Amino acid sequence: MRLNGNRGVAGDERVGAVRAEGQHPGLPESTTTIADEQRAARVAGHDRGEAASWDSLGYTHHRLGETNEALDCYRQALKLHRTVGHRYDEAYVLIHIGEAHAATGEDHLAAETWRAALAILTELDHPDAEPLRARLQAAGDRSTAPNR
Repeated sequence: MRLNGNRGVAGDERVGAVRAEGQHPGLPESTTTIADEQRAARVAGHDRGEAASWDSLGYTHHRLGETNEALDCYRQALKLHRTVGHRYDEAYVLIHIGEAHAATGEDHLAAETWRAALAILTELDHPDAEPLRARLQAAGDRSTAPNR
């Protein structure tokens, strides 16, 4: 999904027009806004597509400085990813939630959320665990040191 060709650019419905570009098989190509995409995904039973649109909407709110709205959207995405068991996507939504907390100076909530994401990425033996671990350690979090 892309928002007006550039993630985070405001536009239609205050958050930007979204074009379905084949990332969500089974969704109609005519999907033009995040709200449309959410409805289409829900009707098609495509929870992962709906979750991705909530994540995009959250990212847009975050970029607009609307942290509470961003967190609400991210939590919707997180709930859907957890419901269907998409652990990798769950980890990335947790990272986004942490970034929203960090942007408002809630560093302890950011670190807590990033640690949850790190646990998932580590469980999945995903290479993205290392940069996240380094990010936490740079912020002074020693609980994420490898080989503990």
